This record gives sequence, C-alpha cells and structure tokens, in this order.
Amino acid sequence: MATTIRVQIANGYRPQVDAYCETHPGLTRDEATRVWVTERYGAWITTNVTEAFELERVSAQDFDVKFGGIEHARAFQAAIGGSEVTDAVR
Repeated sequence: MATTIRVQIANGYRPQVDAYCETHPGLTRDEATRVWVTERYGAWITTNVTEAFELERVSAQDFDVKFGGIEHARAFQAAIGGSEVTDAVR
C-alpha cells in the first residue's frame, strides 16, 4: 500500500531554493523549486532508500514523497523527517 510523507523545507534551505530560482530565470518559482527538491532529495532517496517513489505536491514550503511501501516511507522518515499524510490531510 502506498504511503505518503510530507516534508517541510527547512528555513535553512530556503536561501538555496531562492538562489536556484534566481539562477534559472526561465523556470517559474514552482518549477525551480520542484527541480531543486528533485536534485536534493530525489537523488538521496534513490541512493539510500529506493528508486520506487514519486515527488508530489511540491511547493516553496513543503513537498510530499509517495512510496510504494510503508517500509520505504519509514526509512525515509527516520532519516529525513516529515509526517505521514492521511487521506483526510491531503
């Protein structure tokens, strides 16, 4: 069963997101943030947890990671943090 973890982008990373947006003026802020999240977290997830995940609902404040199984979601959550998203919270 799929499990989704919502992760807040820490304030300490916001300058990196802002800089990425500034250096990629051809992208909207949402597009640039999605690329930054993919590069920062997607690569880590692929290397350390699983290749089977999807980044969903990416915004400047937070993003969701959907895993195919609870064990991958828990491993990610233990290392990075975040909270499980239930249907009522989506």
